[in-house]
Amino acid sequence: MPTDAALLEQFLANRSPEAFREIVQRYSGLVYGVALRMTADRAAAEDICQDCFFALSQKVNQVRQSLPGWLHQAALNGAHQFNRSETARKQRERSREQPAAHEHNELTWELS
Repeated sequence: MPTDAALLEQFLANRSPEAFREIVQRYSGLVYGVALRMTADRAAAEDICQDCFFALSQKVNQVRQSLPGWLHQAALNGAHQFNRSETARKQRERSREQPAAHEHNELTWELS
């Protein structure tokens, strides 16, 4: 079984699909698990997992630490970004649902 370093080197040298497939098979469970624990959303975890491996394919020459550590951090970052986006989206939705202050005053005035 080739080491992570050997697989990364093979992928970096000639974009070997076999090497990348082996990396994905080894670490997709780790990445998906981190994303799912952080988001509690299966679809988001799948998207984050896919994004992490896409980022790895683009930045493979920047992996300076252990591969599982790099992927773990990428999954955490993706999950944090998803959670921030979801929080902001929910706040926007709540603000749209609440009537504006002047609308409330007009309604109260009409009822008096």
